[in-house]
Amino acid sequence: RYINLNLSIKNSTKILLSSKTVQKDLKKLNFYGYKKSKVLRPFFYINTKKNFISIKKLRSKYDFEKNYFFLPNQYWVHKNHILILKALKKIKKKYNKELLVISSGIFYDYRHPDHARSIKEYICKNDLKINYKILGVIPFQDLISLMHYSIAIINPSKSEGWSSTVEQSKSLGKMTLLSDIKVHKEQNPYRSFFFNTYSINKLSQKMIELERNFNLKKEIKIMKSQTKLNLIKAKKFATDFQNIV
Repeated sequence: RYINLNLSIKNSTKILLSSKTVQKDLKKLNFYGYKKSKVLRPFFYINTKKNFISIKKLRSKYDFEKNYFFLPNQYWVHKNHILILKALKKIKKKYNKELLVISSGIFYDYRHPDHARSIKEYICKNDLKINYKILGVIPFQDLISLMHYSIAIINPSKSEGWSSTVEQSKSLGKMTLLSDIKVHKEQNPYRSFFFNTYSINKLSQKMIELERNFNLKKEIKIMKSQTKLNLIKAKKFATDFQNIV
């Protein structure tokens, strides 16, 4: 990885980076590369005029009934799914509430082959089967629809270059619960709550609060007001890229 990085730096005219946070990391690794770099923050344009799959069809297809939080992340160790499981365990035992988290993404980490098994074992050991649903890889329209109807999107990751799920949430105008890493704060969603990547207390309390107050009709109204800005953001992204070129 280090050799690839240095060969890329040596042979490129310009280096595009996804965030100021990553640019600061590059400065520590290779100052020459840093001097050649420009930040182009990714923007995910989602056409919200296209119909979402109905919540009724999603419930039937994926076998759930309750309101839910959505966690669309690959099952890599640094994505920190275990924190959400610990939060659900605490909510269940301390607050006597049965919340639901639905997750999607590749259920395998090639760098840590035992990780998926340890996740399943934790779910079984702590009786969380009705609280945590693993969907695996799903069609993109299903993913966006599950985002749309959820209480909030959760990303507990310990490390990101620039989170796709956070940008997709921003494009939808969705509430997000995010680990307080620098990149997430740089992404700065309009509707967000930050929690420590190792602490479950504030996250648990916020999940209970959001679930208690969730109203889908009100949520859709709020999201519509935010998605009006998408075309402006898309044009800015294109202009930023053009200026770099």
